[in-house]
Amino acid sequence: MRITTGIAKGRQVPLPKGAAVRPTSDRVKQALFNILGPGGLQGWHALDLFCGSGNLGLEALSRGADLAAFCDHDRRCVEQARSLAQAYGLDPQGRCLFLALDGLSSLERLRREGRRFHLALLDPPYQSEAGPRCLAWPHWASLLQADAWLCYEHETGKGPLAPAGLSLARQASYGSTSLAIYRRAAEEAAP
Repeated sequence: MRITTGIAKGRQVPLPKGAAVRPTSDRVKQALFNILGPGGLQGWHALDLFCGSGNLGLEALSRGADLAAFCDHDRRCVEQARSLAQAYGLDPQGRCLFLALDGLSSLERLRREGRRFHLALLDPPYQSEAGPRCLAWPHWASLLQADAWLCYEHETGKGPLAPAGLSLARQASYGSTSLAIYRRAAEEAAP
């Protein structure tokens, strides 16, 4: 795996040693970010929930995001994301967040801290209930900016339910991997 575009284009994203992760392929990752917009993510805040190797959050930073929150229950994954963000110059101001917590605990902590994101990237283990539980979390409106995107990677043929306050904007399949991309309507924005 590698970062496909932006200031860290071509840099490798290895799998964390000893961690059981299923990384998003470069093909799927590039398709996802092309759907979000080829103009980059300047000024955005991105959430990489179930970050694994850090692949998606690092891509967002490389494409111009100001901040990425890397969350995973496996501390080795979070530490790798921190190490790569620093090594590749993607977090020069130290503004990225690194949480070694499970998905729901990460979401609750970010909400308590008043964090707001333009992009939420969820790539949970396919056979786990953690992804559907996080997708069903009732407080997405308090965590997402107006016009925010939520991208959920899942196994083809096992479509997820729509999160509260978001509508399905696009679906795409790439072999055994599918993306469900939700959009938060500006008129549904939290105060």
